[in-house]
Amino acid sequence: MNASVRRIVELVFQDVELTDEVRALREEVMNNCQERYEDQRAQGRDEDEAIDAVVESLRGMEEVLAAYPRAQAGAKEPEEPEEPEEAEEAEEETQAELRFDLEGVSHLRVSLRHEDVQLVAGEADVAVVRLMGGGMEARRQGDALVVRSREDAAERGGLGWLSRLFGGPGGCKARVELPADAGICAFAGTQSGDVSVQGLSLRELEVQTVSGDVNLTAGCTRARIKTGSGDINAKMNADEASFQTMSGDMRMEGACDGIETTTVSGDIRVWGMFQRAALSSVSGDAALEADARIKKVFAKSVSGDVRIRLNGVRGVCARLKTLSGDARCRLPESGDAAVRVDAQTVSGDITVE
Repeated sequence: MNASVRRIVELVFQDVELTDEVRALREEVMNNCQERYEDQRAQGRDEDEAIDAVVESLRGMEEVLAAYPRAQAGAKEPEEPEEPEEAEEAEEETQAELRFDLEGVSHLRVSLRHEDVQLVAGEADVAVVRLMGGGMEARRQGDALVVRSREDAAERGGLGWLSRLFGGPGGCKARVELPADAGICAFAGTQSGDVSVQGLSLRELEVQTVSGDVNLTAGCTRARIKTGSGDINAKMNADEASFQTMSGDMRMEGACDGIETTTVSGDIRVWGMFQRAALSSVSGDAALEADARIKKVFAKSVSGDVRIRLNGVRGVCARLKTLSGDARCRLPESGDAAVRVDAQTVSGDITVE
């Protein structure tokens, strides 16, 4: 039996009264999780990826266990008398506050497994790192401030797994407070946690998450935002910005010289001041609203609708293409117009106004 799998299942059941029925259920879940872990490893995935699959399989257990009586305070299982002590040790390390002088620091890198990431503007002229949950560490490495999951966190288990499964305001997270005009390059990555960046002016910003949502209110020279199934909501000023998600929806408001958005099945809505805008979706809808500063628009969808609204634009050079949908341009068209619009869809409608 893998120690991490056992610890995760024990944490899931730790607040439930261990009746005979619950013990049987726990044993069944334990065996299923172990089989899933072994199956993932047999497919060539590393230990972290196998543990991820186990944790994902436990989503929804909160609703199942809610039907059973809660364990009484101080109760413990006879065959594991030391478990409360281990839980107490985990609780002791769930909060830490660290301060770092930013002189000579040009990069911030936050790389976590399943915890949330918050980068916010603080009042101090130093970086204040608050780690809320076990299994994380922060340190200075050369010109970089690094916040990461400890290498031994998966083996040690801890409250972070419960946060990922059940969520809630008590979830584990890393919060980094920086001067509002820090002007550094920042990377924030987490597998299933959410990422929030608020009130900061950065040189570059890169965000990656597999299933978490991304919320941004920031300014930077260049931004690259990527998520698998999470939604992206951004208010941003940047020279260049790219946003990518597989199935999440995307909402972006702000000012960029160039913006690029890509999603497979999510919807895209972008509005603000841009010179160049590119929107691409397979099955989702794509909508752009821009002012007269716009020079070039490219929008593409397979089955979704494309809607482009250009405020203050008197004429466009439009190339609209759809196989089975309707294509309408309600602005005057001219081959030498300063604004060029290229919109394509297979079965969706296209509207330029």
